[in-house]
Amino acid sequence: MHTFDTRRPTLLAVALLLAFAATALAPLATAQTSTLGTISPEMRANEAVASATMRPLDPAVTETGLISASIDGCGTPGPTCTIEVDKPSGATVRRAYMAASSHFGFVIPDESVTINGTGFDWDSRAVVTFLNSAGADVTDIVKPIVDAAPAGITSLTIGETASSSIDGSSLVVIFDDPTETTTSTVVISFGGQALSGDTFNISLAQPFADADQDITLSLAIGFGVLQGGQFSLVDVNGERLSSSAGDYDDGEQANGALYTVGGVGDDPANPEDPFATDDFDDDELYTLDPFIDEGDTEIVVASSNPSNDDIIHLATFIIKGSAAIVGEGILLTPVMAENPVGTDHTVTARVQDNSGDPVSGREVRFEVLSGPNMGELFATDTDAAGDAAFTFSSDVAGTDIVVARFDDSGGVERTSNEATKVWTDDTATPGCTASAEIFFSDYETSPASPPADPRGEYAEISNDAGDGTAYDLSGCDFIVFDPFTENVIYAADVADTALLGDGGSYEFANVVVGNGQTIPANTFPDAPSAFALIDGDASVGMSVGAVLASAEVVAAVVVDRDGSQFGSVRGGTSATAASNAQGLYDALSRLYATDAEDDAGGVDLAVVAAPNPISSTGTVSFGLAEPGAATVELYDALGRRVALVSEGAYGQGRHYVDVSVAGLPTGLYIARVTADGTVRTAVMTVVR
Repeated sequence: MHTFDTRRPTLLAVALLLAFAATALAPLATAQTSTLGTISPEMRANEAVASATMRPLDPAVTETGLISASIDGCGTPGPTCTIEVDKPSGATVRRAYMAASSHFGFVIPDESVTINGTGFDWDSRAVVTFLNSAGADVTDIVKPIVDAAPAGITSLTIGETASSSIDGSSLVVIFDDPTETTTSTVVISFGGQALSGDTFNISLAQPFADADQDITLSLAIGFGVLQGGQFSLVDVNGERLSSSAGDYDDGEQANGALYTVGGVGDDPANPEDPFATDDFDDDELYTLDPFIDEGDTEIVVASSNPSNDDIIHLATFIIKGSAAIVGEGILLTPVMAENPVGTDHTVTARVQDNSGDPVSGREVRFEVLSGPNMGELFATDTDAAGDAAFTFSSDVAGTDIVVARFDDSGGVERTSNEATKVWTDDTATPGCTASAEIFFSDYETSPASPPADPRGEYAEISNDAGDGTAYDLSGCDFIVFDPFTENVIYAADVADTALLGDGGSYEFANVVVGNGQTIPANTFPDAPSAFALIDGDASVGMSVGAVLASAEVVAAVVVDRDGSQFGSVRGGTSATAASNAQGLYDALSRLYATDAEDDAGGVDLAVVAAPNPISSTGTVSFGLAEPGAATVELYDALGRRVALVSEGAYGQGRHYVDVSVAGLPTGLYIARVTADGTVRTAVMTVVR
């Protein structure tokens, strides 16, 4: 969890304020009704005491990723005012932070500021010259409200129970933003501007590229008015950006409402005259790009308030297009990289102090948070340049997320930005696209069409859906099986045995059966045949039921002895593996019925299961050309017998046998009838 840095002398601040409160009470009352936004001489005399509790602005929050931010604030002498949150389309709140400032030594109590009526405790405080600030993580309050709201402006009501002393509040909302395409960083510096001014040292992970990067600075200032030389200065890389930071454009012209913050509705254009001290159009939202040279990785921003009246208590940097750190911290590069598996990749962590100088001899701890190498750890010390390197590799493809950590000068562990490493495997994985429109053709080479194909018998599978798309079938198996025994007589891995013909077709030439013999020419037209393209494995001798128990039918065709098709199954986008298998068995049933009628002089010898699908009881019917013994059995898709349905003597003609599937799991089953040395089958689908 990211929270405001709590390493501040809060208790000391409160103790010192209470110590002089009794003696300073009369001057305080005079000051509160004196000149707008100024500190009385009596309070100025106590600056030496107040300086003991002084805390400059320093980075308290750093967030990196595909993120954006919304900033707004308000000040009021009344009980409530409104802060707006500008939510990008599809974004969700990652974190939300609120900061407030007060004057005349008023320590902002817990629960004194509310968001839509909900109060909260402050995580951190700072004091400068009797000007106080406080900050808190308010994600738990803001996230449910903003995430549920539509894209665009969401208005939040900010309440103040001590509105005459609290000048105003600012809210920074950081979004996980799907509209962002490059890494960005949001850094929030909290505290109170030092009497001598504050310096922010920014380090970028990638050299600045004006076309791809953008750096914005927002300042939140309390108790400030552009009058009588009362203004704050901002310099970037030694050049003046503004001399008119301050005033109360997000508040009112009254003590307790003197407040301004750069954010929603403000113009990021910089002041035309950077040295003007009375530019009321300066709305504390600035673009730093004009002060940064192409290729820079180090940027220095300085702020000061010569009158020592205003309190800059919040400085938010939005750095688009790069990971970054401001002040003391650790930066991990490269932020994104891609390497083939088996190669080495190095990430480098740079540690710097608050002045932006490298820190040597500091231990850095690397960790792979997620990905194929999750849990890998490495520790080493930084060199003279403040750098520490971690080199690692991966044996498998995937995406690793890496971070680095170190203990800062205060002994607090700091975590770097995340670095993403994509490991790629260029070895193509064979595919078997079950959604392709695939069909079989050219079962033999016709000698009547010279020149005859010297390859002899072959089958061709087209993998063109008709739209010019050639689907990858290299991971499929091609099988040929006897439609009556339903045993595989040929199996081939498409990638190993197929030739890629014209138009992206796969051609199987001189098909070889299990014993190594080539199927003779014209074998297919002379006997019924069945072909199937499956996503899975098969071998010669396996039953089709056993094959389909672990494989999917991508395409299939059943051909009669005269070459006519009894049915084909194509992958089609709406077809499922189950319907493809069912279609194959339906085509086989039609073949059985036709052949039985031919052989028995009109007696239908086909085996039929009805109803189909079946959930409880049904019938298995079969025909006999002559009287004889017959056995009816039920097998599962793995070829295991699950029931002996009937066994006995039957006369010539058609017979109907009752069958129960009670207790059988959902799936495909085969009703097998054995009679006169012949086996005929029908597929049954059991459903619940």
